[in-house]
Amino acid sequence: MLSKAHKIRTILRLFSSVAFFSVFSTTVFASGFQLFEQNAIVAGNYGASLAVDTHDASIGYFNSAGLTDIHNPQAVIGGDVIFSSLYFKGNTSVFGIPVASNAEAATRNVAPIPFLHLSMPLSDRIVVSLNAVVPFGLATDWQDISPVRYSATKTSIQSLNIGPSVGFKITDNLSVGAGFDTQYVKATLDSAVFTGVSDLISHNNADGWGYGWHIGGLYKITPKTQIGASFRSQVGQHLHGTSELRNPAGATLFANSNVKAALTLPSTTILSLLHNYNKKLSFSGTVAFTQWDSVQSLVIQNVQGIGTTSTVTIPQNYRNTWRASVGTNYQLNTQWLLRAGVGYDQTPTTENNRNMRLPDGDRIGLAIGAHYQATKSVGVDMGYTHLFMFDGLVHNVAAPQSAAVNGRTSNNADILGLQLVWDIA
Repeated sequence: MLSKAHKIRTILRLFSSVAFFSVFSTTVFASGFQLFEQNAIVAGNYGASLAVDTHDASIGYFNSAGLTDIHNPQAVIGGDVIFSSLYFKGNTSVFGIPVASNAEAATRNVAPIPFLHLSMPLSDRIVVSLNAVVPFGLATDWQDISPVRYSATKTSIQSLNIGPSVGFKITDNLSVGAGFDTQYVKATLDSAVFTGVSDLISHNNADGWGYGWHIGGLYKITPKTQIGASFRSQVGQHLHGTSELRNPAGATLFANSNVKAALTLPSTTILSLLHNYNKKLSFSGTVAFTQWDSVQSLVIQNVQGIGTTSTVTIPQNYRNTWRASVGTNYQLNTQWLLRAGVGYDQTPTTENNRNMRLPDGDRIGLAIGAHYQATKSVGVDMGYTHLFMFDGLVHNVAAPQSAAVNGRTSNNADILGLQLVWDIA
């Protein structure tokens, strides 16, 4: 038998591997480029129980107050995979010169989103946790020869959030929690550059670290009903990197390593309610409010041009968004728990500022999932979500070369989630 200390060291090694992998993971948008897929339960009920589902240590990320319901050292390791498809049809031009009329462009993406959650009770009333997740992600890759190439080719936002949390039980019915967030972000913004002869490629990379905090509360109204709320703060990011201008063969013509950009990632407030109708059936609902108005424009300094550099401003004018979902659990037997959920998620983008880096639209999500308790200490969660996305109108002119896009996007995505839950008893 492995000792508890050896088991914890094994989990920490897994944590290091997952944290490294997370930095290089990207995905397509979900409510802008925010992700809620920090466990497999979300994929199974569309996040209907975000701040009240205390089945495992992942609650430490969504609502640290819920940690007080975790009574053994526990590890949750797994990931979601997002399969997305984007399609555009419309007219494009650059410097007023038509590029394509009634043209079509498409791109597909498969992206893994790993996560790891660790929890450790210190007493009957205090539980601590450590979470490694991907809170934001974006990956769109239009071909270098596509009709939208002057607006965008490759766009990528990669992130990793590592956060310790503590939950404290004040009374048998009331718990509170708080924690700290350390967040890494890496961004890539590429596009074709019109020269009148053959295109060049502008390749821009930057990364940086930011810091934030989170708080939460959980109150058991009755033995069958509980309510949870959490708040995660904004995180200011100051990114530094490089900018290159390349020829079609990929050779660098001009370059500098003094790119700077600032980005304030939004705060999020979550409110959830859970009611156990009987021993087998329960219902839950969640609303989440994300303050996307922190993202009004993206200003990139020292973007490399032909023998010179410039400051590029990309208007975003994001609006604040709501996400709402409802779901149900059914305890089929001692081993199987079934889940389902449905929800609606707004996009922060607007018609006149929506661009080909994030051709987003409102969406409806349908989800099903299950939990299988394989042994007393080991369980498996799995989930599937399909996103029905509303068409997004794009009427946008992008700096610095007045690349205009007018058309409509049609997108959809599927999410598969899988996780292992290990009670280290």
